[in-house]
Amino acid sequence: MQESGISQAILQEVRNQGVQEGLVAVALKMLQEGMDVAQISRLTGLPEEQIQHLEDGGKTPLSQNEPLVDFIGAVSHGSLAQQLDTELYGS
Repeated sequence: MQESGISQAILQEVRNQGVQEGLVAVALKMLQEGMDVAQISRLTGLPEEQIQHLEDGGKTPLSQNEPLVDFIGAVSHGSLAQQLDTELYGS
């Protein structure tokens, strides 16, 4: 049963990542439409710092203490996908 709990935790993490990616995509479209960073933050729930980072094409450094940044950083290196593959397909 422990394996099922681990798999469920990983699947939930993947779902959460998808939601965050969707919010980022919406925030980018809002920026393209000329919406204010503060308003986008209120509507999406994303931190203003992250939206400013999107607005300037990634030139503004994001805080290292931001949990979402830590999570996205881990995913960008493939660790989550590797864990998911291990859980689903073994070694």
